[in-house]
Amino acid sequence: MGIALTGAYLKDENVWAPGFHFHYNRNLGNSRFGLGANYERLIDEHGHHALDIVLKYSLLHSLSVSATPGLSFSGMKPFKPQGVIHIEAAYEIHVHRICIDPVVEAAFHADETHLSAGVHLGLLF
Repeated sequence: MGIALTGAYLKDENVWAPGFHFHYNRNLGNSRFGLGANYERLIDEHGHHALDIVLKYSLLHSLSVSATPGLSFSGMKPFKPQGVIHIEAAYEIHVHRICIDPVVEAAFHADETHLSAGVHLGLLF
């Protein structure tokens, strides 16, 4: 369970926006696969939000990738959710039950693409 604090470059608008995402993931048994849920928010003029399902795979002990298909919507009216997929890579650094991970992400929406980089802070349990 954790939060990632990021800077996102919105390619189509040529602007940077701060962002964050909360997620909860569980490993599937002792496998390298994980499943979870994610909420992302970019703090921009459009009020970008996304709700996703997280599909995670640990490539190596500390390097993981995830694909998060879901729905994206803005705070602007009218409410029109659109399909989105986020692809993320994180290098997991564990200190006891805390993880501090550099993270990069690319998101592909029907009408927008953004690239994000930041740090993930999480709690292992």
